[in-house]
Amino acid sequence: MRIYYINFTRLLIYSLFAIIEGHAQQAGVFAGGGATHATGSFQYSAGEVASDDQSHGSGVSLKLGVQQPSEFFRRQLLLGEMRYANLSQTPFTHAQLQLIRSGSVVRSAATQSGAAWSMNWVDRGPYALGLSTAKPWGGVNATDALLIINHFSNTMLLGGIQRKAADVDANGVVNATDALQTMQRFVGLRNSLAAGDFVMNKDSVRVVEGRGNQNQDVTILAVGDVNSSYVPTIQQREEWNELERIGVLWAEGKRFSVPIHLLFACSPAGVSLEIRLPEGVRVTGVRPNSRIRPGALVHASQGRDVRLAWYDLQAPQHQAGDVLCFLECEAEDTWNSGTTWQWGSASEIADHNGVVYENLRLAMPTLADRSGDFQALIYPNPSSDDQFLKVYLREEVKLNARLMDAFGREVHSYNWQGMSKGWLSFPLELENVEAGHYQLEIKATHADGSFTSQTIKLVRYR
Repeated sequence: MRIYYINFTRLLIYSLFAIIEGHAQQAGVFAGGGATHATGSFQYSAGEVASDDQSHGSGVSLKLGVQQPSEFFRRQLLLGEMRYANLSQTPFTHAQLQLIRSGSVVRSAATQSGAAWSMNWVDRGPYALGLSTAKPWGGVNATDALLIINHFSNTMLLGGIQRKAADVDANGVVNATDALQTMQRFVGLRNSLAAGDFVMNKDSVRVVEGRGNQNQDVTILAVGDVNSSYVPTIQQREEWNELERIGVLWAEGKRFSVPIHLLFACSPAGVSLEIRLPEGVRVTGVRPNSRIRPGALVHASQGRDVRLAWYDLQAPQHQAGDVLCFLECEAEDTWNSGTTWQWGSASEIADHNGVVYENLRLAMPTLADRSGDFQALIYPNPSSDDQFLKVYLREEVKLNARLMDAFGREVHSYNWQGMSKGWLSFPLELENVEAGHYQLEIKATHADGSFTSQTIKLVRYR
């Protein structure tokens, strides 16, 4: 009978690794009875230890269900942070990072209120990376399109994840097509881009053997956001500002062209505007001023809101008060020219280098319509100085007006008898009126007893 000896110290170590890995099996099975000693060499595999000698004179067989030590280190703790590639390195919260193999998601980890994520016991080998998030796409407009064109013309080269985000059509090159599609998505002519909503700074990872944690930080950028301006949030809040008024525009009939004025000096190389129109007005076209030669211009409307975008690599310097563009408008019969026009917080103007101008200020003329029975406007408005009511009458009427505060209380009343047709102007006597927002309700009574009314917003400041 052959005698085999087992090194039980080594066997104990291997068994401990098997227990740690959660795969501890039966320590051993011996057949033959009596005191058994074994000598010889053994082969150790991932799942068992077996004798290399199959001729046991006594019929003794040995099979041990153990794990060899190196298998313990084949699985790693994979961890890292997921952040957006802006200046603040905003944590990319409530997102899921995915490990993909053969087209299937095999592991995933989510960020919660912070940037950290981790995966335990990841098998070694290569994986593709995927991203799942409910965060909205954003931060993209004509400024990014301008930077994409600058990259294409070698004026300003993009690198790293910015270069990756610039390839919005995912064809491997960056050119004017990417700039155009970027602006089309901003204005709403496209609902998606071929490259998706977000890109990562790495497409894959390789998990290797080792005794420490493997760190894989991930950076995220919205497709098209090459200037990294976006701050990703679950909820986006749109803010609206009233267009300031400069001059008067008499709108003849139902079609008219509204100039949008700049109230600051700039070189408008990248222009992104969002305008909220009054009820009953729609935009049929957009026309930059004659000094601008846009490489591409797009616009689209949704309800009362219209978005427009263009870039011009040769845009000249403009001064405060200059016209930026014209909105070609068409009005319905119910349109009230005294209603407000607003611009949204998505509006932005950048210079040739893609640097965004701060404190954007835009204006338009006060609109007046000669086609109605009468038309009224207040000028200047807003103001801290004397303000006047200017009226155009098509026939002789009796005029009355009431100035109402924000609580619906009457602050001042006016009564003008026997006003003849044509232009009329009246001081509003507001020396003792506090700063604030008011409504001037105007009523024109005709000779037959019928009347026409109009309400105009009046703003006082100190």
